[in-house]
Amino acid sequence: MGFSLRGRKLGMSHFFLENGAIVPCTLLEILPHVVVQIKDVDRDGYCAVQLGAVSLDGFSQSAVEKRVSRPLLGHFKSAGVAPCRQLFEVRVDDSSIFTVGQTIGMEIFDEIDSVDVSGMSKGKGYQGLIKRCGFSGHGASHGTGPIHRHAGSRGQRSTPGRVFPLNPTAGRMGGYLVSVQNLPIVWRSKDDCLIAVGGTAPGARGSSWVSVRYAVKKYGGSRVPRKGGVK
Repeated sequence: MGFSLRGRKLGMSHFFLENGAIVPCTLLEILPHVVVQIKDVDRDGYCAVQLGAVSLDGFSQSAVEKRVSRPLLGHFKSAGVAPCRQLFEVRVDDSSIFTVGQTIGMEIFDEIDSVDVSGMSKGKGYQGLIKRCGFSGHGASHGTGPIHRHAGSRGQRSTPGRVFPLNPTAGRMGGYLVSVQNLPIVWRSKDDCLIAVGGTAPGARGSSWVSVRYAVKKYGGSRVPRKGGVK
């Protein structure tokens, strides 16, 4: 999947290109990440880097304890870094190039112009066939009865005498892991820790966290950040 950072979806906007075309964009806030733990093959069996995002440095002790569990507080304390709200792990080919406490930010996206964004789609609860599966429903003329949004008959006779699995039915909608590939970076601001990617990204505005990584189909998955830039 490549090296990724966590970003918060702020919402959607639009930008005008030089040729006058308007591009709908999704605004993502990517705050600086800190390396909390380094895992290698000899000790852990694989190479990975544990990153923390959204530092709670400056919060009171009581406020930090409400947001971070005590085991994680000890984990952050042993690493010598401030507690963070987001803690996740990224697989890398070589973890020796990282150091605990190292800060990684938006600079890793300086040399690229396309990213992949993954996140949980908005949960819509229990929905019927019309919304969940795109059914058109029955006619609304006189005599149709109260079945305008019903599925209609789906059973068989004695052979096979059952409804086949994976038939479109009503049920839970949304709340799935969704990945959108090759989103162009239309605009970026290092001072505000913001990037605008063309198109839509999964999740609800203001509260959803997404993973932003190099576009795998364009750059591959082996690029990792170094202290001086991108490998």
